[in-house]
Amino acid sequence: TGGYAAEAPVAPQRSMADTFAMLEGALKRLSDANYRLAVSTGSGLEEDDHLMAFELFRRAVCRVTQDHRIQKNVLDQISPKDLILHFLLEVMDQKPRHKKRTEALLLLLMQLDSWRLVAEDEKLHAATALYRKSMEPVDEAEAEEVAVVETDELEELLADARRRGAFGVLLIRVLAAHNLVNADWFSLSDPYAKVTVDKVSKTTPVVDDCLDPHWDEELWNFDVEAESSIVRLEVWDKDTVQDDSLGSISIPISMTPSEMKRLRFHLDRVAHGELEVEMQFLRLETEDDLELIKSGGRKLPGAKHS
Repeated sequence: TGGYAAEAPVAPQRSMADTFAMLEGALKRLSDANYRLAVSTGSGLEEDDHLMAFELFRRAVCRVTQDHRIQKNVLDQISPKDLILHFLLEVMDQKPRHKKRTEALLLLLMQLDSWRLVAEDEKLHAATALYRKSMEPVDEAEAEEVAVVETDELEELLADARRRGAFGVLLIRVLAAHNLVNADWFSLSDPYAKVTVDKVSKTTPVVDDCLDPHWDEELWNFDVEAESSIVRLEVWDKDTVQDDSLGSISIPISMTPSEMKRLRFHLDRVAHGELEVEMQFLRLETEDDLELIKSGGRKLPGAKHS
C-alpha cells in the first residue's frame, strides 16, 4: 500500500507588515481593556470593544502561526502573558458562544514553551491543564511512494467545497494505532478510530482483540467551517453495552500541515497509546486559489494502490 504526498494550493499571502500591525493593534486594545472582559466605570469602553480585542488577538495569533515567513518567537515576545491568559479564560467562561474559538487559541499558545511555562503558574495551572499538554507529533514516518491524481480532480474537490461555503478542506487517512491501553477484562480491546471536524464524524472498522490495529483507510475529506475549527481524533474500544475511550487528541486546524504528512500523535487522557495518520489542510480564501492550481499541475493524495 502506498502513502500519499501532495503539493497544496497556496493562497495569496497577506503581507507580514499587515500581520504585525494587527498583532500590535490587538495588544493595544487588550491593554486599553486592562486585560479584563468586565467593563470598568469611566473607561470609555464597551463590552464589544473588549470582545473585539479578543477577536483581533485571536486572528493575529492564527496569522502568525500560519505564515511560514514569520518566526514563531514573535509570540514568545508578547507580554504580559499571565494577564492575557486570564483574559482568555474569562472570555471562555462568560461568553459560551466564543468558547470554541478561545479553546483553539489556547491550544495554539500552549504549543509555545514560554506560554506553557506561564500557564503552569499556580493561579493558572488548573484552568489551563487541558491545553498545556503538547500536541507535537511523536514521529514523522518516512515518505512512501505517492499516488498522483489529475489536477481536475483537485479542482473539483475544492470547487465543491467553495460552493458549500467551506473555509477549507481537510484530507486525512487513518493508518494505525500503537500500544493502546487494554480496556477489556478477559480479552484485548476491540479498537476503532473516529475523526470529527466541526459537526461531521467518520469512523474506521473495528479491529478485534488488538492493541496495535492497522486500518489503512481510504482518504477522507472534510469541509472545514472556520479557522477556529478543531480536528478531533479519537480511539474507542467497541463494547456491547458502552464503548470505552482509548484516548483522543484535539488539533487546531491552523496546526495541521499544508502538505500531506504522515504523523503519529500521543493520545491524551490515557496512560499510553499513539494514533498514526496522514493529513493535509487545503485552505480556501479567494477565487485565486483555483487559478494557482491550474498553473502548476498540483498533486493530490489519491486512492490506495495495491
